This record gives sequence, structure tokens and C-alpha cells, in this order.
Amino acid sequence: MSEVRQSRVRQSPVTVGQFLKAGKARLGLELVAGASGLKRVIAEPVVHRPGLALSGFYEHFARKRIQVVGMVECAYLSSLPDALRIQRCEELFRMKIPCLVLTRGKRVFPEILRVAE
Repeated sequence: MSEVRQSRVRQSPVTVGQFLKAGKARLGLELVAGASGLKRVIAEPVVHRPGLALSGFYEHFARKRIQVVGMVECAYLSSLPDALRIQRCEELFRMKIPCLVLTRGKRVFPEILRVAE
């Protein structure tokens, strides 16, 4: 087994709460919604940018990872009609993702606040 593969096997699961606590000062993380999800497990220690998922494509979606929404994803969501943006946010959270992190101080869409559990 390669060293990379062995290190993945040895890593113990991290909860969203542990990630938030560890990243609060270092990454400036702040909980804005979904406190009930703090016990969710981040099963894959890699981040995922859900651009394709937000466009409606979920084949091979990395649902076990932290979802990172940055400038491009926020711009895309902002370009959508309200009804479609709501639908896309609902679809994303239906996938039972561990958590979603917005970067660069982007505002949290009301749709995300509503559907985050």
C-alpha cells in the first residue's frame, strides 16, 4: 500500500463541530446555520467545489466532503432566477453534505439559511 493511501486509512473521522472549532480562528469560520449538523461526519478529508452540482449535474457528486462555495459559485447562484436558485440550493442540501463553507466573505443566500439543517 502506498504512503498516501496508508495515511488516508489512518485518519480518524472528523465531525463538522471539530472542523469548526479547529478552523474558527485559523480560517475565520463562523457558524451561520444548521447547528444540528455539527455532529455530521466529514468522511473524506478533501474539499469539493460544487459548481456542476449547482447546475443540476449530480453524477459522481462528492457528497462526503466539505462543499466550498467561492466567488464563481456565488456569481453563478446570483445569476439564477430566484426560483431556480432555491431549487438548486434545496437539491444540494438534499444530498446530505456534511457542511458548506462560503469563502471570501460572500453573503449567505437566504435559500441556504432556509435549507441548511
